[in-house]
Formats: sequence, structure tokens, C-alpha cells
Amino acid sequence: MRIDRRGSLIAGLAVAAVFAAVALPAPARAQGAKKPAEKAKKTKTPFDTIKYNPTRLFASNEPLTFTLTLDLGRIKKDRTGETPYRPAVLSFKDADSASYTVPIRVQTRGIWRRKNCDIPPLRLDLPKDSIKHTVLAGQNRIKIVIPCRNKDDYEQMILQEANLYRVYNLLTPLSHRMRVVRLTVVDSSAPAKPVMTRWAFITESSGEMAARNASIEYDVKGATNGDLDSKTATIVGLFQYMIGNTDFSIPALHNVELLARQMDVFPVVYDFDWTGVVNPPYGFPDSRLGIKRLTDHLFRGPCGSGAEFPAVVELFKSKRDEINALFKDRIGQLMDPDRSKETLAFFDDFYKTIGNERTARREILDQCRTP
Repeated sequence: MRIDRRGSLIAGLAVAAVFAAVALPAPARAQGAKKPAEKAKKTKTPFDTIKYNPTRLFASNEPLTFTLTLDLGRIKKDRTGETPYRPAVLSFKDADSASYTVPIRVQTRGIWRRKNCDIPPLRLDLPKDSIKHTVLAGQNRIKIVIPCRNKDDYEQMILQEANLYRVYNLLTPLSHRMRVVRLTVVDSSAPAKPVMTRWAFITESSGEMAARNASIEYDVKGATNGDLDSKTATIVGLFQYMIGNTDFSIPALHNVELLARQMDVFPVVYDFDWTGVVNPPYGFPDSRLGIKRLTDHLFRGPCGSGAEFPAVVELFKSKRDEINALFKDRIGQLMDPDRSKETLAFFDDFYKTIGNERTARREILDQCRTP
């Protein structure tokens, strides 16, 4: 279930307070009991309707095989604004190797990659009845991230970004799961020869991720550090610093989603291509940040209250071996060994920083500006 209250918050108004008004309607509060003997009726909130039905898609890390047939010429024209859904056909193999072919719809999405990549990132709109007995059962609209160019180094960047989602998953369940896909793209105007066959990945929908965390999506702009669950905010801020990500904004909901659970609001970040660890050739930092390269670590928050920082640092330290192991398992080994080494070396710099109390305070805590 989604509460959609887009637009800026009134200055100084906490997101949690706004949400309380939404979750508990004013008429129910004002009405009260009509008679002393009458039991007050329980007011239902959006949380009473949350139901999480685990799906098969993200229960496994085994790569899937997709063939996507679409009118590529038309898709390439859908670069800006509110783009329409276009017809396409998805062929895929289930875990038992059974093959399925279903008509779907696709829509271009994203910002920079939608405007500049050979094939833009897509949202797949899936037909419920046609997939109900397959690995895609229970899915509605899922995002697929495709190499920006049909080149080996761009494919490696996709695999690197996919592994960053897995690192994030180790740190908190308040994160999108992902699954790697061996994707073949076919242009319906010239179906004899595929346009590309490369590694791509799909991500868990916001609705499924929210329900899995007993939360609802909360689309409210203007949230500040003080509005957020402090521990989750601290994890997010430190994770973004770890991977060298400055391309996000919580108040603007840029590469950020908010979840709400009762009176708590949780930030969830996504889209990790424009980061120092991936360091794409098209990436550069915002000139206002005072850094010259994406690979320069800069802490941009969120900061939490500061009280959780020592415990969150210990969380990151405790996950270090598991993080390293991700780059040696079935999915991690899809990456070029040299790129894996570069990734882990980037993480080593982060661990050196948080391993030294004085350096951590200078580079991270002293950069915080909590309200």
C-alpha cells in the first residue's frame, strides 16, 4: 500500500507528525465514545492491511535467463518526460528449466542512463495470470538494469553494481534485493540477430520490499535527518560513504525511497552506478561538493543522532568477511578478478578510516550537521 503525498513539507514540520495525521484520521480521534459503556472502536491504520507473501523470484541467487523482444527504435525515442508503456515479449526459463514466453509491456526509466545509454533501463509490466506458476509469480512491475553500452567493461560495471546491492542487503533488510539475469535483447524489426547478450539484473519492487519490512511506501519530499529512524539513517550514511556515493538526496527523494512503520520513517537508497567504487567513465561529482573525482570519499550523511555511530561501525566491521565472500561466490565470480580486487581495495580504504577513531571523527562525524 502506498501513501502518496508528494510535495515539499512545511518548514519545520516533521515527517513523522505528518504521517501520524495520515495513519490516524482526525474524525476518529475527535469522535470518541458516545456512551461511557460503549467500547471505543479501534481505528484501523494502513499497517493493519500489510500482507507480505514471500515470492520465489528473490529467494535464490541463481542467475536467470531472459530474452526480451521489443521495438528498439521506438524505445530509444522514449528518453525524457513521462514515457508510455510499449508492447514487448519476454521469454524466460524457470528454475526447473521450463520455458515460458509471455507478452509484457516495458517503459523506459531513470535519469542519466535513460537519456544516454544504448538501451535505457526498463520497467517490466508483467501479466499476472501468465506468470502465476513461474519464478515470476507474484510480481507486477520490476526494474531491470542493462549495460549502458554493449561492451565488456560496461557489463562488468553492471555486475559490480549488482554486488553493491548484495553488500547493502548484508547491512540491513531495509534494502532492495536483486537477481542477476543473462539477458538477450532482440529488436522486433530485425529478430534474426540479437542486439546483445549480456549480464543484467532485476531489483525487488518497492512494494514487496516495504511489505517484507512490515512498512508502507511513504512518498514525502522534504525529510531531514531528524525525521528519520536514527540507526537506519546511520547505516545508510556510512554505506554511501563506503561505496563513494554522493549522487543522492533524501529531501528531494533522489535515488532514495522512504518507508514508514507506525511513527518511524526509514530511508532506503538505490542506484549505485554513479559511485566511486564503480567509477563509470561518464561519472563526475557535483562541483558544489568540493571533490574532483568520484573516487574521493565524502561523507554526506544522513548522520542519525550520532549515538548509534559506534554500534553501526561495529556492524560494518562484523560484516567485513561476509562482504569479501560475496566477491568469491557464484555471482561474485562473474566479475573480472581484477575488478573484484579493485572493489575490495576501495572497501579497504573505508575500513582503514573507520578503524581509526581519530580519522573516523575527522572524515565522518565532524561532517555531520544534525538538527
